[in-house]
Amino acid sequence: MSLLIARTAVDKTLYHFDKLFDYIVPEYLYRKIAVGKRVLVPFGSGSRKRQAMVMELIRQEEPNQKLKEVSAVLDDNSILTEEMLKLVRSMKERCFCTYYDAVRAMLPTGINYRISSIYALAVDAIPENLTDEQKKVLELFKTSAKSVKQETLFKKLGIDCESKAITQLLELNILKKTGFLSFIMSGLWIIDLLIMIFIIKNTYINYIIVLLFLFILFFGVGIALWTLSLLFLQATKYKEENDLTI
Repeated sequence: MSLLIARTAVDKTLYHFDKLFDYIVPEYLYRKIAVGKRVLVPFGSGSRKRQAMVMELIRQEEPNQKLKEVSAVLDDNSILTEEMLKLVRSMKERCFCTYYDAVRAMLPTGINYRISSIYALAVDAIPENLTDEQKKVLELFKTSAKSVKQETLFKKLGIDCESKAITQLLELNILKKTGFLSFIMSGLWIIDLLIMIFIIKNTYINYIIVLLFLFILFFGVGIALWTLSLLFLQATKYKEENDLTI
């Protein structure tokens, strides 16, 4: 039986040992994975999770060496085209950089911002013919709110990426997932709170309100910085005039 192998460019590899690393794609990720998407893979002796870019997908019989499996697919759509991936290979050959350094230079602006997700039940009645792992996931939605943040869900399940059971529940439309841009790292936790509240309700009006809120916030910050810069220039000019008078 042939296996689907993802040939990937892994982030944070040493230049002298950089190459394309092969990973087995588990069957439950067949529909999600594609060339040009980012994935999460275990890397090194400690199998620490790292981002990687899928450069190529190949079919292969049982490999000679033992390969690890792709842990999760991070993108819904491919973010790099075939032409861009060819350029990545060319940059690796001609420039002093790793494969992922070249990939990073082509990633869309803001792609490295932290994206959070909210999982919610999409059905009122839960089917009976589920696996034990799937039932374990759904138990968390019975004992808590109908919507759970990704970080909370993963922590309670003791995992660090989307598991097979969660992926299958999403495909069966028993769970639904909504993503939003997280501002926790910048300290603007109130924006996280507002976005989470509005997205859970899942209406277009709430999306518009959030966008308007963000626009007003950043517009106000811009005006404040502009005003401060004018005051600073005026104070500097006033000081120079006083020095000349003395």
